[in-house]
Amino acid sequence: MSRVVQISILGKISGNVNADGVIGNRITLKKMYSSEGEVLPFVSARAVKYAIRQAFRERGFPIDPFYEDPNATEALRLRDSGLPDQYVDND
Repeated sequence: MSRVVQISILGKISGNVNADGVIGNRITLKKMYSSEGEVLPFVSARAVKYAIRQAFRERGFPIDPFYEDPNATEALRLRDSGLPDQYVDND
């Protein structure tokens, strides 16, 4: 029997989640506002997935390596193995 974990993050926000503030040469930070008016940092889905993969790796789970296909288009160049039964993070 295989075990599967699915994580979804939903949040009620107002305003533009892609708004940012630039001061000089500092790195921009995307922000969003909660329904209570709090200013919160925007965290991308890719960053959340990376953090989950790192947590699995730290706990000793096998992590699916990325493979580079030089013949693929730029958007599809990196891919995973497609073996969710062998790697806990493969979706």
